[in-house]
Amino acid sequence: MEEQFYLLWPWVVLLLPPAALRPTMWTLAAVAPVFRVVCRAFGLWWWLGQYVLLPAALDALALGALLAEVHASRTRPGVLEMRGGGWIAVALLIVAQLLRMGLPHSAVAGLSDTLDACAFAWVVHHAARGFAGAAGRVLGSPPFRWLGRVSYGVYVYHPFAIAALPVVAATFGRPAPEAPLARFVVLTAMTLAVAWLSWHVVEAPINALKDRVPYAPPTPRPVPAA
Repeated sequence: MEEQFYLLWPWVVLLLPPAALRPTMWTLAAVAPVFRVVCRAFGLWWWLGQYVLLPAALDALALGALLAEVHASRTRPGVLEMRGGGWIAVALLIVAQLLRMGLPHSAVAGLSDTLDACAFAWVVHHAARGFAGAAGRVLGSPPFRWLGRVSYGVYVYHPFAIAALPVVAATFGRPAPEAPLARFVVLTAMTLAVAWLSWHVVEAPINALKDRVPYAPPTPRPVPAA
């Protein structure tokens, strides 16, 4: 799904006039929840569609593209700057989890990923600018900075940790934990360990190659506010 987006999105950016870019992003962000809700309502939903079909993920992808455009053009859309936005983001995450736990197979549960995407769009936007106060001190602390450094590995490897858990447990002559909390703790430890190893063996050496490629930041182009 990400590869599909990476192949198609550059052409959208290149071919659309600048004034049409943001409306297109908002439109695409609205496609995903509608797609998921309709699929669930008509019994056409299956787990593969949620993770492979591009329309099912356009909300997060389009909002991420919107953030990139906002920061490149150095504009400040009001929806991301509204007062109390952090509390709204927290509320959206809570509602999303309640939908997943309380109505996991209902059509309305198709909105949960969109709520997550909106909440984390606010987080990423403000994190890129730097959080101040207590939030900034917590997020800038060594444990959180370390977690951010290995976060891509956590994203990539956590499904493999889930699949490997029974094998690892059997290697140590123990059954895989079934209690939710114990399972979460063990899977988190496994994932972080593999992500840490991946950072030192794979990602850090690749990142070091960037120093050999000269880079000049693009000149921001003004884009009319949506």
